[in-house]
Amino acid sequence: MLIWGIIGQIPAASALAVKQAAKPVASLLVPHRAVYEITLAEKKAVVSVSDVRGRMVFEVTGSPCNGYTQNMRMITRITDQRGKQTLSDIRSSTWENTSGGRFSFSSSQYFDQALQEAVSGSAKRNVKNNNIHVQIKEPGAAALDLPGDVLFPTQHSLAILRAARAKQKRLAVRIYDGSEQGKGFYQTYSFIGKQLPPSKQSHKKTSLIGKKMSRLGLASLPSWPVSISYFKGRGSKQDAIPSYELSFRLYPNGVSRDLLINYGDFSVKGSLDRIKYLRQRPCKRTKSRR
Repeated sequence: MLIWGIIGQIPAASALAVKQAAKPVASLLVPHRAVYEITLAEKKAVVSVSDVRGRMVFEVTGSPCNGYTQNMRMITRITDQRGKQTLSDIRSSTWENTSGGRFSFSSSQYFDQALQEAVSGSAKRNVKNNNIHVQIKEPGAAALDLPGDVLFPTQHSLAILRAARAKQKRLAVRIYDGSEQGKGFYQTYSFIGKQLPPSKQSHKKTSLIGKKMSRLGLASLPSWPVSISYFKGRGSKQDAIPSYELSFRLYPNGVSRDLLINYGDFSVKGSLDRIKYLRQRPCKRTKSRR
């Protein structure tokens, strides 16, 4: 595929992304709760999965002064070729301050309501030593240091948004989100397509897509097609296979739709079904000292 042939040509932009992601973000991220319907998109013949159906709820809250929290829960019912069903329940929660200096995370995964894995911890960026120190609480106490140019999830989202606004087509950054039991990071390569015009057209009243975009509050906004490949560790080999790939339509307010998650052997799609925009509390102004 073309994506792996281009990876070696992408300039490393992590240091710039760290600085850019620390800028004020009030106009970029809109607090919201989005619900996606999850279905099986494609699978290889050798895979035993025959169907995937479920729902994912993603919520982002916070403000530039208090930091941002991202909560996600995805419940899916997986059916194999013999008709046996398994209920998967994945939950995650992260928080990071606006500067990207502190980050906390927790996640859990259940199969048929039985807990299979729980991970939690925190990370602190040390600008002086140009590294990130991670303290893992679960599944067992551990500590590790990461390169200082690694981004946290909200920083990564902001970096992509800023790159899209600047008409930048590619972005290569390393990210840490607490996955892999908190002990690893991903090298990511993002490809950003040309900005698409708003869905609000003269035929909006008769268009099913137009009506849905109006209902979701997205009809008047432009968007960008985005595709991200995630590689474990440094991901420096051009012939390496990504752990997974994610593509979606991104809006200037941080909302995404038309999700497609490719795990290699199979992929699932997430259709934005409904969204609720949440109130963002204004930052309290501090009186200047004279």
